[in-house]
Amino acid sequence: MSSKAYETACELVRSLATTRTDLQVLMNSGINPFFMIYAFADCGIPLPNCFSRELLWKHLDAILEAQCWRGLGSNHAYAQNSRGTRVAHVSSNFCQKSDDPEGIIGLLTLNRNNVPFTLEADSMPVHKLNIVITDNYWVANGDMGTIWYDAQDLEDEDVASFAMIDTLTRVLPHCRGGILEVRSNNVRLLWGVCGAPSGAWPVVMSICRGHDVFLRGRWDELKGLSPRLYAHLGRGSAPVPTRNADIVDRVMEELGILKGTAAYRSMASHLMR
Repeated sequence: MSSKAYETACELVRSLATTRTDLQVLMNSGINPFFMIYAFADCGIPLPNCFSRELLWKHLDAILEAQCWRGLGSNHAYAQNSRGTRVAHVSSNFCQKSDDPEGIIGLLTLNRNNVPFTLEADSMPVHKLNIVITDNYWVANGDMGTIWYDAQDLEDEDVASFAMIDTLTRVLPHCRGGILEVRSNNVRLLWGVCGAPSGAWPVVMSICRGHDVFLRGRWDELKGLSPRLYAHLGRGSAPVPTRNADIVDRVMEELGILKGTAAYRSMASHLMR
């Protein structure tokens, strides 16, 4: 989201906190969990008790490992100086969709006006997908069946995006016109779903838009799901959705942004098998 939208969202968070709203309701509103980490820190407000501390620490560990901490603390001055003077005039339509593609301001506005936002109230059907990644293995399961995959030739930073791409080639037609809620305990995957697209993630976003699918990420420990378990079970015992040829062709076109790279060669090799 743009800096202007982020500041407005922070003002709304402050407003919710000062009215003694139970901020745990935001956990069920589909709000980006990484937005909550930074906005609550910049506003000097404790995260809700139900917010996963494991996600918080995994996120901090991952940004240190990836050496992408440059933005940390950049809004500290705003947090100290803001008095929320514009909060009373905030509207969910105040900015363009490009400023706030996830509609975070709208969700916060609904909660601020004591209008509960629930998945049931949303007119779009919600399809849930669980993805667990261990090293270069992943398992994904949902209404369409279970996928187990091994991509040992992919670099660590490419595994999450390809796991998402491969899964979408199999389940996307089933989700047309709806919300695909991806639950995972992998921080890199949630970064890709919830954050600014980079690497192969623009491909994910493009093919989702092409099928009118809104992608949403949620943290879930998914302790009962393990790629290593599926590696040793008869994989023919559960339905495995096959890749859709048309979507594979579209992905191959979109992957042109990575052409010439090792990631492109590896992903193309897997998709064309």
